[in-house]
Amino acid sequence: MDGKQARRTNSSSPLGLLFDHGCDAINTGLLSVSMSSVFGTGWNIKLFLSFYIGFVTFYIQTWEEYYTGAMILPILNGPSDGLFLISIFSFFTSFVGSQYWQNPSIELPLQLNDICNDKCREFLNITTNSYNNNYYISPFQLIVVVGVFWATVIIVSQVSAVFRMIKKSNRKDLVNAILDLLPITSFFLSIFIWCNISSIALTNYPFIATAYICAVFTEIVVHVMLMHVTKDKTKPLHRYLAYLTILLPIGSIIDKSYNLQFELVLIVSLSIIAVFVTSLLIYKICKEVSEALGIYILVLGKRYQSSKLK
Repeated sequence: MDGKQARRTNSSSPLGLLFDHGCDAINTGLLSVSMSSVFGTGWNIKLFLSFYIGFVTFYIQTWEEYYTGAMILPILNGPSDGLFLISIFSFFTSFVGSQYWQNPSIELPLQLNDICNDKCREFLNITTNSYNNNYYISPFQLIVVVGVFWATVIIVSQVSAVFRMIKKSNRKDLVNAILDLLPITSFFLSIFIWCNISSIALTNYPFIATAYICAVFTEIVVHVMLMHVTKDKTKPLHRYLAYLTILLPIGSIIDKSYNLQFELVLIVSLSIIAVFVTSLLIYKICKEVSEALGIYILVLGKRYQSSKLK
């Protein structure tokens, strides 16, 4: 809707695109936290199911747009259908409470009972009814299975589309395209392992951890957006914030081995650095693009028009 409004008022610009997608990148992390409250999962590893569906698909979508030159949204996508479903889930939860999503109330069909072995049931935390020996899952578990499956399908299709585009155009971008996936892969795997083994990440300091995660994700996504707008080459090996995340699981292991406070110092330090670097990057981008285009950041109209009026 914001893009259509900008085109309708003849106020669309590269700065507007960066604002639009940049705010979406920040909101992706914040929505993941709010959805953990809606579904009643709390501050635990389940939060990463929202991070996977939001972060990875968002980055791959931006990466695909950079190489194909067009944003082709799937039939069911996050910007429209995803936000609509989030609104429905939030509105519905206000009536039934978050405990509804964790209650094992959906009975699995008999065919799935036979297919799903003990390890599968343990992994999905499937509940057995002692009265009729049937298996039940919660609405949250169903949403997770459907969401992760659909997100994976979208990711695979978008990666395939980029590789097909590179192959057809005979461009020598295949190595760089693969390297562009290194920051998000390193970042996501590092925070997943860290929050899985750390005793303080999502329990004692959830807001600091979330601020760090959102800041780093915003930085690596905004970089791809900026390179797309300026038609410049991406620099995946220069995404230092993403690679510094590897220090977090290492710090957690050191803490457990030597009983130090190294992990706490590390997460606080990295969070301050990440928020500062990302904020400075956003400020510099907005300032330089607005000056180059002769427009204001938050006000419609051209700079030279106001100077003529004076």
